[in-house]
Amino acid sequence: MNLQVRRVPAGEPDAEPIAGYHMDTLDLYAARARAVFVRQAAIELGLGEDGVKRELGAVLLRLEALQDELLTQARGERHASDVRVLSADDEAQALALLRAPDLPARIVADLQSLGVVGEDTNLLAAYLAALSRKQQCQQRAAIGETDTKALGRVLRSSQATLAAVEKST
Repeated sequence: MNLQVRRVPAGEPDAEPIAGYHMDTLDLYAARARAVFVRQAAIELGLGEDGVKRELGAVLLRLEALQDELLTQARGERHASDVRVLSADDEAQALALLRAPDLPARIVADLQSLGVVGEDTNLLAAYLAALSRKQQCQQRAAIGETDTKALGRVLRSSQATLAAVEKST
């Protein structure tokens, strides 16, 4: 982030600087970069480091708040625009695909066609872990448990999800 600071008379933001001017590029999340900036800006402006540090902290907090607002707004817009109602024909095709006995083989083939390499079991486990990101089984897959038992748990969890979807339709 490019950041510039100047010291002006109180209550006159458009006035000429009283003393010094400092401009720097820094990563606000890097403590060392912030410390160097605070030290250098304090020297250039003739202020104490505590005051500059406090002001920089306020800038960081305000930027984080603005970022949160923008992300929340973007998520809201995305969710509103992502809502799509399937036609009866599309829903039937989707359920037929989910019930296809060769679905795991098709998933592995699709991943391989995209250039993903690895054993079929691991490809399928990674796909199911990503697909079930809101389920507890995802945590086990994320820590590297890709043995047959873990894959069985992921598959059973996905089957339970499919059964719940089928009951609601």
